[in-house]
Amino acid sequence: PRIKRPVLTYGFAADNHLRAVPLESGLRSRFEVWRGDEKLGEVSLPQPGRHNILNALAAIGAAMAADIGFERCAEGLDGFGGVGRRFEFKGEKGGVTVVDDYGHHPAEIAATLATARQVFPGRRIVAA
Repeated sequence: PRIKRPVLTYGFAADNHLRAVPLESGLRSRFEVWRGDEKLGEVSLPQPGRHNILNALAAIGAAMAADIGFERCAEGLDGFGGVGRRFEFKGEKGGVTVVDDYGHHPAEIAATLATARQVFPGRRIVAA
């Protein structure tokens, strides 16, 4: 590339500079973070979904480029409260789970529905 700055790749594939290995998915995401062959540690993220894991990896990469250690990144992400009305669990009654999400762009809606299928496998998903 013509960029004269370091480039960091991140994702789920082994050829990325930073790689996430999902361990658990539910209303929280738990995953390992690897830099090449080195396991940096685990992250417990209060938000579900692969897109949120990717966002967390981007934040970790940017923070580490600014000399912020991985452990501090993991602690910060564990305490991140998220954004209001983005896959916000409202409650459950009579076997019905209510999640509020204001996503209005097709890509956001697709990510929300994918996350709902991941968090609630085998359950009927209704968007209204």
